[in-house]
Amino acid sequence: MAIDSPALPFPKRFKLYLDERFPLATHLVVVIAFFFSSYFLAERLLRPGESLFGIPVIAGSVTVLFSLFFLRVLDEFKDYEKDLVGHPDRIVSRGIMPLSELKVVGIVVVGAMLALNALVGLHAVAACLVVIGFALLMYKEFFIGEWLSKHLVIYAVTHQLITPLICLYVYTLVAFPTAGGWNALFWLQLAMGAGTGLGWEISRKIRFPEEEHDQVDTYSKNVGYEAASALAFTILMAGAMCALALALMLRFPPYVFGLFVLGLTLTDIGFVRFWRKPTAKGARKLGDWAAVMMLTSYLTVTLGALAGQAVRLGF
Repeated sequence: MAIDSPALPFPKRFKLYLDERFPLATHLVVVIAFFFSSYFLAERLLRPGESLFGIPVIAGSVTVLFSLFFLRVLDEFKDYEKDLVGHPDRIVSRGIMPLSELKVVGIVVVGAMLALNALVGLHAVAACLVVIGFALLMYKEFFIGEWLSKHLVIYAVTHQLITPLICLYVYTLVAFPTAGGWNALFWLQLAMGAGTGLGWEISRKIRFPEEEHDQVDTYSKNVGYEAASALAFTILMAGAMCALALALMLRFPPYVFGLFVLGLTLTDIGFVRFWRKPTAKGARKLGDWAAVMMLTSYLTVTLGALAGQAVRLGF
């Protein structure tokens, strides 16, 4: 039976697509750490001493997961022609998951996001619409796609702005019910999300010269793997230091600092090994090491902000 056709039932083909392009186990870990770092920090800043666990948490965390998936679906449309040449073995390129079906899936996901946020309130719907709107601007490459394609770092920066925007969405879930205003310390959370996200994005697109492909854009192709890895590490560490600054300013407990140092040490070792002995395999692993630091930063803020907070159910 030929697998390069939509002959398989939709659920099986959709699972194949998720396994390849949006593995749920990995994304659930990232979403949980990402969402709760922003949520519990906002609670710590606006409702010190107590954290509410209710419908906003469920709706918000699912919205973050669906937002990331929606971005993935939009990328399939945006990069389809390139992927046919650069990644002909992928599920979408082989026709197993046609774009026509992904379009329907994307519409359903957006509808589900809006419905979930309607359960929270108009403020959540409005914030969700901002995220969706920015995602659509990213899909259209801000209507300057040709120019951005020649400036890959600027391209990455503009597209990483979605990360602090989602952080602001989460902040809104807490700020409106508590009638809280803006707490300046949350700027560090936005910078942490943007910095670690951009550092990871650059790290995962670094390759050795023999592994470069004409139809696949990488930062190493533009500036070389040495400069690209140094840039990725610098931005990654800048974002991580924002998490450390929050830990110091809010006096997180000692075990949180231990977690941060562990993640920092592992990431440093990974990058330093690559710099001392560059290999094609080592270049491919840089994205994994960056992910360790990104996840560690989220967990540092999550656990630190939650320390000392009484969690109350509120359904």
